[in-house]
Amino acid sequence: MNPTNEPGAHRGRFHIGGISVQVASERRTDVTFGPSLAPFRTEADRSDIEIRVRWVQELPQTEGRNLFDSGSVWRLFECGGGFQFDFSTPSLGEQPYK
Repeated sequence: MNPTNEPGAHRGRFHIGGISVQVASERRTDVTFGPSLAPFRTEADRSDIEIRVRWVQELPQTEGRNLFDSGSVWRLFECGGGFQFDFSTPSLGEQPYK
C-alpha cells in the first residue's frame, strides 16, 4: 500500500514471464488478486505495465483510436496518453459495462 493520499493509494503487483504488472486503485479490493496470481505476486518498486482502476457512474463511448478489437467483449483504445480497455456486449446495450 502507498502511504500517501495520491490517486491509486492501494497497489498490487505481479510478475509473469519477465513482465511486471502493477494495479493501482483507491479501493483495496480492486488490487486484491485471486489464488491463481498468488505465486506471481511481487513487491518490486518498478513495473513494466501500470493499470489504474477507476470507478465512475457512467462509461461513455471511448473517443480514442481503436487499437485492437478482440471480436468478443473487449476492445483496446489509445486515449489521453495511455490505453483504455472497454468491455461491452449487445445483451447489456451499446455502452461499455466496464
